Amino acid sequence: MRDRRPPVAAMRFLRWYCSPERFEEISGDIEEVFEEALQNEGLTKARISCWLLVAKCFKPYAYQRHSKKSKSNFTVMYINNLKVAYRNFSKHRSYGFINLSGLIIGMISCLLIASYVSTELSFDGFHDDVDRIYRLRMDRFSNKEQIFQSAVTFPAVGPNLHKDQAAVETFLRILPFGGGVYTHSDENGNISTFNEDKGVYADSNFFQLFKFKLLKGSPEDVLSGPNKVVISEGIASKYFGEADPIGKTLNYRGNRDLEVTGVMAEMPTNSHMHFEIIQSMASQGELYNRFPENWGWYDFYTFIKLNPETNTNDFQESLTNYLRNYKGERFDESGMHETLHLQPLKEIHLYSNLSWDMGENGGAEAVYFLMVIAVIIMIIAWSNFVNLATAQATKRAKETGVRKSLGAKRKELIGQFLVESFLYNLVAMLVSISAVVLLLPQFNELARLSIPMTIFLNPIFISGLLVLLIIGTFLSGLYPAFVLTSFDPVQVLKGKQSRVKGGVLRKSLVIFQFCISVVLIAGTMLVVRQVKFMKSQDLGISIDETLVLVSPTSIADRQDLIDRSAVLKNKLNGLADIRSVSFSSNLPGRENFSIGGFAARSRPEDYQDIYLVSCDYQFMEDFEIEFLDGRGFSEDILSDTNAVIINEVAMNQLQLENTQTALQDHMIFRNGDRPIIGVVKSYHQESLKKELDPVIFLLNAERGRYYSLKLATTDLPKLIEEVEKAWKEVFPQSPLDYYFLDEQFDAQYKSDEIFNKIFMGFAFLAIFVACLGLFGLISFSAAQRLKEIGIRKVLGSSEIGIMFLLSRDYLKMIVISMMIAFPATWYLMDLWLRTFPYRTAIKPDIFALSALITLIIAVGTVSIQTAKAAAANPARSLRNE
Repeated sequence: MRDRRPPVAAMRFLRWYCSPERFEEISGDIEEVFEEALQNEGLTKARISCWLLVAKCFKPYAYQRHSKKSKSNFTVMYINNLKVAYRNFSKHRSYGFINLSGLIIGMISCLLIASYVSTELSFDGFHDDVDRIYRLRMDRFSNKEQIFQSAVTFPAVGPNLHKDQAAVETFLRILPFGGGVYTHSDENGNISTFNEDKGVYADSNFFQLFKFKLLKGSPEDVLSGPNKVVISEGIASKYFGEADPIGKTLNYRGNRDLEVTGVMAEMPTNSHMHFEIIQSMASQGELYNRFPENWGWYDFYTFIKLNPETNTNDFQESLTNYLRNYKGERFDESGMHETLHLQPLKEIHLYSNLSWDMGENGGAEAVYFLMVIAVIIMIIAWSNFVNLATAQATKRAKETGVRKSLGAKRKELIGQFLVESFLYNLVAMLVSISAVVLLLPQFNELARLSIPMTIFLNPIFISGLLVLLIIGTFLSGLYPAFVLTSFDPVQVLKGKQSRVKGGVLRKSLVIFQFCISVVLIAGTMLVVRQVKFMKSQDLGISIDETLVLVSPTSIADRQDLIDRSAVLKNKLNGLADIRSVSFSSNLPGRENFSIGGFAARSRPEDYQDIYLVSCDYQFMEDFEIEFLDGRGFSEDILSDTNAVIINEVAMNQLQLENTQTALQDHMIFRNGDRPIIGVVKSYHQESLKKELDPVIFLLNAERGRYYSLKLATTDLPKLIEEVEKAWKEVFPQSPLDYYFLDEQFDAQYKSDEIFNKIFMGFAFLAIFVACLGLFGLISFSAAQRLKEIGIRKVLGSSEIGIMFLLSRDYLKMIVISMMIAFPATWYLMDLWLRTFPYRTAIKPDIFALSALITLIIAVGTVSIQTAKAAAANPARSLRNE
């Protein structure tokens, strides 16, 4: 008997593509149609009809099985949300572009700052076991009062700590005096001579402790033994061209031949060390052998690596009195003592601001301040999103009401608005990343940085972007979502929903934005004023129109150098464009490394650390250093070769009552007492970011490292040409190294000027984004009061009156923001200024100007929008009434 059921294959196909629920529904209908056709038309036609119905039902909406390949209702819902978000953006493009603009500007600022901060935080992190490597810093005290904090220590510290303390796995010393003239003569007699200023001495384990890349040579051997040197790629190319430098010779300062044993890659930009030439410490000869007993020469950077199990707190405690074991008797005699402290290698760049430090460090405050600026800009941008989203609440109220009346749940509506927020933040982030990639070279140039493009591929940076995206989505989307989904659908569809909750929060956000704007405007003016103050202050010394020549270091014989220097001085004095020439061991704008413990004969037990400057007879007069009492060095008085001049700070530090008392006293030196013949007004050796130093001036032209030429011309190219000619006649084997003293001194403020530019740029962006937020709130207010404005215009109100009415609330908020911002601004500015020993005053005009600028910005923003609302045709807002 033939099977009189619907075709099994057709029903199996139907079951395959249908969801279980839909299969039950369709299969019942197909079976009814099959039975009817079977009775009326026969089995064959009934089966054909069955197959046709199954094929007809094969449509996309029927394919709803819950398999991995099917789309869930969840997915369909969010695809729909994406479509709604796009339609909403298309419908309200002006609001959409304002939202995106705020987010894009905020994220660009945030990403630039983040790239800068991440680079700063990465310094020295590439070394192996970096968490176990420390630099030893030294604090010096006189009668329990701290005199200075030093980045350098004694050469004996490293080897003795390694011997005495089991916790010290290894030590390394670096001596920063490897600069000078280097010369190479090739087999053809060609001579390459350059004055190098990035040379140091280092112990043999330098490339074992620090993981700087060696291109040629073995880390264990390159600095093992005397007269060995490792050079950078750039130095190798400069002296040897394409030839292999290994085994070749570099002459140092005309008195020592060094064998090139290694070539290193250029040191990374995120290293606080930037050396180009590293000589072996053993090149110091007999001095090197006496280092373990030398507790007086403190010019050595000392690094130690601790064992993994070492408790750093316990080890630091053991360092407190460590030096007393070797220098206790000297401490008791002088009333001075030193203590050692651990300084983590990774913290040197940001947190080290010590005397005689290696490079320019200590920028942690600027880094963290910029981090705060980045957070503030993003908060303002997200606040703008909230304001602009709620400003559209009345326009989207009916959409929400219709969705609710059709059965949409609140969580689904919240999901929709979060999707919109996510899309805005995602698009803003993608645009921002593209913009930052384009802007990074200019930002690097402005900030004197070398942030690589590869930073955006860093997993930590990528994770930060994802976190920023998630936080931005929820912070900017949740509040508008809850506001928009809180409407009563019945009231909305009746047209009775006229108010949107959350006015207090929105106003608070605007007050916050303008508080920040006032702080940033005032802060920018103060930073500019402080830098200008430091650069315009009287230094106590004349540095204008001064050309400085650096003494050659390639003359092996000291007397020969003195004789040649005298010849050079005569030649230079013979030039019409030079008023005078003087010699000195140091000049303003350079850190003074020459320091010692001295006491006055009247107080022999009271030793003080005082800097030394050696100079000639002409120095005081040429630099217009003011004498408070006494006289300068005289060529007519032979005893002046044994006399000294002190500055006012040294006089006070030695506790000499006045200048007359000082002139009757002597300074105690190791080779005998020296009379004080003059007291000069203190001048600033370095920038006004540092205190005035105590100084003793000695008459000693032999130690003149710098030749200072006072100029009488503006034709500098001609003068340089004449000076170079005279130099080559006297020092034919030494390259001329010169600079202008005022430019060198002002270079100390370069970092402050760069910070000022960066700060001003991001402050401007923050203020601009804040104005977008105000625009959003005004839009909201104007949309809420369109009918009121229309009625007032019909009743005769002027546009000026309506503008004042709409602006009144915002003016109140601005006044409130100023009342909050002024005390906060004063506190923050005072806190910042306290970091400078010499600082400008916080004057009322800063607050007045910042208030005026804020008012102009705010009133201008308000006026644009309120004028548009006031000029609107009242018939458009009242035509449905």
